[in-house]
Amino acid sequence: MYHEADWSNFRLSVSEFAKSIVDKAHTSSVEELWKLSTDNVHEGIQSSIPHKTLKNKASCPWINKDLAKKIRRRDRAYSRCKHTSRVEEEHKFENFQREVQRD
Repeated sequence: MYHEADWSNFRLSVSEFAKSIVDKAHTSSVEELWKLSTDNVHEGIQSSIPHKTLKNKASCPWINKDLAKKIRRRDRAYSRCKHTSRVEEEHKFENFQREVQRD
């Protein structure tokens, strides 16, 4: 992400701000100068550094709501089967697995 940043633009905006803050240093309070500097840095970051964008999970067209529900039930049954090591949980998992494969 940071390797795609426009660092020359960021440096330019910060250097321009540094020149303008020198002029305001005698007339503004410390709090105002601090607010100006943080706002300017955030603005430079927003304009020069790309932000992570989330991509939608590519959904398979054959997976509908019912199948997704069955898959979740199968996965939960598998988890229970592994944690409890009970035979009945293993049978439930196998049944759910067959249902998912059938659909």
